[in-house]
Amino acid sequence: MLTLKSAFLVCLSLGLVEAAPQLRNILANENGLLANEKGRGRDRVLQGQRQRLTAQEQADQIPQGLSVATDGSIIMDATARVNGQDLRFKVSAPADQFTKDSGVKGGKQEVGAAGTLGVNVLLHGDGGQSFFDFPNQAVQNNLVGVALLAPDENLFWGGGSGLERTDGEEHAQIVNDFVQQVLPKVMAFDNESVSFTGVSGGSLLLSGFFMPAHMQNFAAPAAVADADKALEEKLDADKAAEEEKKQAEEEKKAAEDEEKEAEKAEEEVEDDKKVDAGKEADAEVDADADADVDADADAVVDADADADAGVRKFGAAAGEGAAAAGPAGRILKNILGRAANVSAPAEQQKGSQIILNCGALAPQVAVSPEAAAALANTRLHFQSTQKELAILQESIPEALVAYSKLVADAGLSEKEISALQTVDNSPNGGHCEFDEKDFVSGVQLMADSFSAIVQGGDGNLNGTDINVLNPVLGNEKLVFSGAS
Repeated sequence: MLTLKSAFLVCLSLGLVEAAPQLRNILANENGLLANEKGRGRDRVLQGQRQRLTAQEQADQIPQGLSVATDGSIIMDATARVNGQDLRFKVSAPADQFTKDSGVKGGKQEVGAAGTLGVNVLLHGDGGQSFFDFPNQAVQNNLVGVALLAPDENLFWGGGSGLERTDGEEHAQIVNDFVQQVLPKVMAFDNESVSFTGVSGGSLLLSGFFMPAHMQNFAAPAAVADADKALEEKLDADKAAEEEKKQAEEEKKAAEDEEKEAEKAEEEVEDDKKVDAGKEADAEVDADADADVDADADAVVDADADADAGVRKFGAAAGEGAAAAGPAGRILKNILGRAANVSAPAEQQKGSQIILNCGALAPQVAVSPEAAAALANTRLHFQSTQKELAILQESIPEALVAYSKLVADAGLSEKEISALQTVDNSPNGGHCEFDEKDFVSGVQLMADSFSAIVQGGDGNLNGTDINVLNPVLGNEKLVFSGAS
């Protein structure tokens, strides 16, 4: 059951509220308050207490509630209980898209109502900076911004440290269940348009644990593999039917030749009418030959008609008559339902887009067949920099190889993979410094470029002429200039 820990405001401030204070400023602000305290001894005690606070405890000191996003929509900052863990989240959406029970003034939606807006769920990097900055806030290209705070004392998605995310499976399940079970209680959204953004450690959780195990819940299986298989079977059936028809024609011709030979023999016999006994024998031969020819001709005509019927009935809704056409008919009967859909107009499929910023792992858990098929219908972009962290310079290329192989095994061609999966590390910056300046502004640049990169845009980073749409195939071995 969804439980909100924050007490929601009844009336919203008209002034624009900025993103929550950055974690690194908390101690500095408190030190300013301490300046008013008397007594250095007491000052030292309080400082020691604060230094023992975990990152999660420091985050708990930042108030939750309602505020206003950059586009004027409402930001809800609250906590829900998911799988026994307290999960803090932010949602930025128009007021009327929140549920009536959400505590947002103007919320009009029923719990579980389908909405017209999709969502873009952001998982921050280690320490939680991007959760509080909330770079994907506001409605951007029909996607509502959502951010989740890692339920870990160090605010690491997947727990652990470095590339060893010891709680990866548990955290991936929490993300999945939040989107599917909790978010519908907060707002109305289009559950067939759910996308994800990872930042550093958040990208490690998405690629290492979430995508391999849960992607089938957010993207439909790629239709291309099924269609190609049905088309191939259809062509094989056409070929079998054609060969059977050809064989029937050859048998018919042989029967005609045999009939001509019989007629010739009859003429020769009729010329030899020297004795009455011979004439009677010839008459009997003629009668037998005529009977054999008629029977063979009838059989050939029937076989030809059956073969033609097998060809005509291909693609028909009913399969009863297909079996009468021999082997070709039986092949056709097996694929009638599937082949009939090959030429039908494709319906809009549930799809997802993912950007993995400054981090990626090859799957760390088993990839289910359902997840693999869904990944073949998921737009995926990997973004790094020239001076990426050394350990990520090794893990990102490994992820590129693993994920391109996954969708190739699912039946995608090289051309299809090149359009589906892209990569770039051209910015000359350090870890997550995509604008070549700073971590925070670099992550913001990628959030502002989401639609341009994975939603059919021009592929340029926002406000620049830097295009990042390089196919993964052929670029798996990224070249870095240094390490940050």
